Amino acid sequence: VAKDDGVANGWSAKGGSLVNEQKQPEGQHLSFGNIATKQAFGDFNLTLDVKVPKNGNSGVYLRGLCEVQVADTYGKPLDPHNMGAIYARITPTVAAEKPAGEWQKLDITLVDQHVTVKLNGTLIIDNQPIMGCTGGALWSDVTKPGPIYIQGDHTSVEYRNLLLRPVAICLWLVPRPLRDKAYDWVARNRFHWFGRQSSCAVISPGHAAHLWKPTV
Repeated sequence: VAKDDGVANGWSAKGGSLVNEQKQPEGQHLSFGNIATKQAFGDFNLTLDVKVPKNGNSGVYLRGLCEVQVADTYGKPLDPHNMGAIYARITPTVAAEKPAGEWQKLDITLVDQHVTVKLNGTLIIDNQPIMGCTGGALWSDVTKPGPIYIQGDHTSVEYRNLLLRPVAICLWLVPRPLRDKAYDWVARNRFHWFGRQSSCAVISPGHAAHLWKPTV
């Protein structure tokens, strides 16, 4: 659904892609809107393909809160405003962009407030904490589920093959010896490690499960 009222809608479905075309009538300047899901999400894995034009700029907001940058930044130095970054907050560890006009693949996992991003098959952000919302967020409550929303107000852009999978709690418990020969527990789900603490680990989502040391 279109997120912004009072602006032009450039979004349409064409040939299996979600396309935002910013066509400006001669002598006018139109502002274009973003698009968002009706459903809100908590913890999830999102994969998609995206194609940005030369100097193109868009973004994918996770829970309507944090923007994964989508932009033509091929060949530029590492920066928190580059393709795949958490906008202005987390810089990719490696540049994995393709040139403008080519399809690129994002693989994004958000669990609790930790994010992992793969760009074109390369891990560029590895389970990093997101410290608050980014500019353009729908709200500032980082615990609140929210929609996926995609920026269409900057430039034209194309998306396809968007697939969102909720992250279920599926854990392995691994005892880890400490220096005093006691043990703590490391909890792991499909995507992340959690709670390397000596007493207990709190597991996402919603701090719903607690693990504690056995008497061994």
